[in-house]
Amino acid sequence: MAVQFETIPEELSWTDSWKLWFWSSCRSCLPTGCLGWAHTQRLSTGFLRQVSQIGHLGQEAPDSAPNTGIWGEASRFGWLGGRHEFINDLVAAQWPYISDWFDETMRTNCEPALQSVMPAGITICFGDKCSLGTKPAQLQSIIASKYCEDPLEESTTIRLDAQLNYVGDSHVDVTCTVGSLVLTQLQVTGEIVIELVRLQKNPPWFSGVRIYFSNRPKIDLVVQTEVLGLNANFEFIKQKLVTALGDVIAGQAVLPNRFCLPIGDAISEVDLRMPTPQGVLRLVVLEARDLPDPGRSHWHNVLRPLLGSRGVPEGPDVHPFVEAAIGAQVQRTDTVNGSLSPKWEYGNCFDFVVDDIKRQGVEFTVHDSDTSTFKWKADVLGHGGSKLSALLEGQRTENHQPATWLRLATGPGKYIPAGQLRVRAEWRPLSPGGTAIYVHPAAGPPRGLWSIGPGNQSEWVLVADVLSATALPGDSNGQKHRVTLSLLWEGVETGQQSTTGLATAASPLALGEHMISTMNLRPEIGEVLRKFPERIYALWRAKVPMDQRAEKLERGYLFPKAQKTELISQVCISSPRGGYQPMFADAVWNSTCHLLLDSISKMTLRLAVSQHGASLPVGVAVYALDQLLEAPGWRFEGLLPLRRVGKVPIDPTDASAALEVRLRLHQLESPP
Repeated sequence: MAVQFETIPEELSWTDSWKLWFWSSCRSCLPTGCLGWAHTQRLSTGFLRQVSQIGHLGQEAPDSAPNTGIWGEASRFGWLGGRHEFINDLVAAQWPYISDWFDETMRTNCEPALQSVMPAGITICFGDKCSLGTKPAQLQSIIASKYCEDPLEESTTIRLDAQLNYVGDSHVDVTCTVGSLVLTQLQVTGEIVIELVRLQKNPPWFSGVRIYFSNRPKIDLVVQTEVLGLNANFEFIKQKLVTALGDVIAGQAVLPNRFCLPIGDAISEVDLRMPTPQGVLRLVVLEARDLPDPGRSHWHNVLRPLLGSRGVPEGPDVHPFVEAAIGAQVQRTDTVNGSLSPKWEYGNCFDFVVDDIKRQGVEFTVHDSDTSTFKWKADVLGHGGSKLSALLEGQRTENHQPATWLRLATGPGKYIPAGQLRVRAEWRPLSPGGTAIYVHPAAGPPRGLWSIGPGNQSEWVLVADVLSATALPGDSNGQKHRVTLSLLWEGVETGQQSTTGLATAASPLALGEHMISTMNLRPEIGEVLRKFPERIYALWRAKVPMDQRAEKLERGYLFPKAQKTELISQVCISSPRGGYQPMFADAVWNSTCHLLLDSISKMTLRLAVSQHGASLPVGVAVYALDQLLEAPGWRFEGLLPLRRVGKVPIDPTDASAALEVRLRLHQLESPP
């Protein structure tokens, strides 16, 4: 809950008012370490003026400015002129904090990922210097548009599409077992989107900011190496580092993932980060032909399609499989052994939940799975891809779904021909929540709605928002937890699963104190709140609700009526996470998972909360999906009881844990 701690004097300029309002009402749920947003008080006055202009423009659009329907073609804002340059002002002002975030991300995410792919006996870590440098990124070719994100609320979102062509003066020291490296000139190229979400009539004029790439950006860098005093070729490490860095960016800011900044309480953090997707794209990988043989020369592979039967027969050491990627989602086919023209009969049909069918693309990578024996063999045989809209264009005809041949390429710049890949694709948009496409939806969908692949699979999309868990056992304090979602049909696992990220459990007062610290309050206000733990607890419980019985028990434990030398509540606040065992612990994920269902009847959603590395879950919650069809708009939001696994409840604390979730059900429309 946002709290306004200071009244804004009327005589202040609009810029000063916006600045005061922004920092007094920023939500406390900002993710830790996200670009140093808590320090953005130092933003230039010029940036705030630009925000002022964009906000007023959001209100004062002329009547001639066209409107768009939800997910429709966004209209271009010619009347915005060049005023959206405030985005580059923001990037420049934030660059020191972005560099700090880069340092933390490289050490906490990239370094373990890089170490995991190193050969046995080789260790690698980042050195003292890990910086993006002083040259900020600049966005080019910015196009502004607007769309209605939620027709029920008639809210408007401004969208800025821009091209990022960043070549910086970064410097990263890398130390490994056999020598040292210096990484410079980081290059990031891609189409980036910045959205000012749900415009308002009052400052700061919008409810939140989203930043993301529709597709994975291209990443490159320069590696300067010195091993035992001699220059060496570390192309292997460079490739792995580029891949690891790309995966980190994809996990945070490539659809369906978005980097988000909530402002105020007009929109929840989950809605800001994960708006409702547009639909499901089905891909079927059929076959490839004329793939290069990694065990032979480049010229042999170039001439082999021309030689035909006179060429050297295909060797048995090639075992191709295909990875298909849409945004940050990646799926792979089975492996076909010993063929440079493989065909896939099974394990080749994939369903992707898509957020932007017009701007997203699909990338195919053909790999050779047999690279362990001969290290010089290439892991990647070829790359190919297409925009989803181009792939779907003209594919659907009457009762027939023709396939498309895509060209594959390899080598630097991907200019060397590497064969072709044959695929099929089909698109089905989501229906609005609570709208039935079939006469009797509970009975399950009829067969044959998909033209390709299994006709009666993936007819529904369940959007599950896992928000928080409360009243976890006290010994969970300081431990990392995740939630695994799985589908059961008549109590039997269907194999459909999705998992949230990790969240550290802590006492509610420790989490509340952290919430207060991220609100960027004046020091004296923070000190006053810390002297009254009951207020911190009330603020936290307003944000993260729990079962009433559990809250009564917890309040009696934290704030006993009998005076003690040192209240337990003060110990919870002053002790580091994991340094004190409270009665209960909370964990917050604010994570969204998508599950595809064939039907709803007799289906149950199982949510298991488990500690990282543990074999048994801490607790399990279940929800019968038949109930969603009876709920308004096919939605449920509330607390689900968490049943302790392997333990019979013998006191109230054993049966008070709960999981806060929000479930939304959507049926797929017929293919257009």
